[in-house]
Amino acid sequence: MPLFTKFIYSFGANEISAAFCRMCLSLGFIFIIGKAKKQPFKISFKEAKLLFVASLGFVFTSLTLFKACNHMDSGAVTSIHFAYPVIIFIMVSIKMKKIPHVGEMEAIIMCTLAIPFLANSKSSINIYGIILALISALTYSIYSYTLENDGLKSINKNARLFYVNLLSTIILIIYSVITKENIKLDLSGREWIIAIVYSVILTLGATSLYQRAIASIGAKYTSILSTFEPITSVLIGIALLGEKITFIQVLSIIVICNCTLYLVSSNGKKHTIKPSVKKTDI
Repeated sequence: MPLFTKFIYSFGANEISAAFCRMCLSLGFIFIIGKAKKQPFKISFKEAKLLFVASLGFVFTSLTLFKACNHMDSGAVTSIHFAYPVIIFIMVSIKMKKIPHVGEMEAIIMCTLAIPFLANSKSSINIYGIILALISALTYSIYSYTLENDGLKSINKNARLFYVNLLSTIILIIYSVITKENIKLDLSGREWIIAIVYSVILTLGATSLYQRAIASIGAKYTSILSTFEPITSVLIGIALLGEKITFIQVLSIIVICNCTLYLVSSNGKKHTIKPSVKKTDI
């Protein structure tokens, strides 16, 4: 489980409360920044529908990912969750009607298989945890794929970020009422400050940058580059927590870096069979 989320859990919160804090508490900041830059927040009904679908994916990614961490350690859950670049790769290839290179398929499979070795996990297998982690990969793919839709290209980045978080907050409240899982709001002053910092860092940092990347280079290449995230986690663990790195982890990092760089540099070129040209007599 992410370090900041562990702080929220330490306040007695559950996964829905952590997701609510992440998505709700930064809304005011996003709105103020957008208005200060004189950016419009008006959207069409079609854009609202697409943002709602993206928000559904965003919400249920957080819920299933956090719930999975209650059944398995975070390293194992993250490894399974990072199947989402493969899912997005397949979705985009189908949409674009492109046949991936053999090299592309090999690289993305090797990259995906290398990620579990980074976790160095010794947790026992839990079927429910595995299912939740796989669902989180699917929902995050839907979130990413939807944000790439041409119907959202005219929305500025702050409006897109604002509405995804606003709709996600509304969905969470409805989910809370239906499931009768309470959102913990009785926090102390110090806990509220930490929760706000948690929301601002993740929203204006990670979520905003991810959405901007999708708008710039597309969901496929953004997700592929995201495979560097587990590597960052390993390196932070070594630098800040004094964790030891194994030979397998070093080998996994090399494989992931090489495969990722290959996939990005390939530019998704499609192998096609050129039709033969018959010479005719003049």
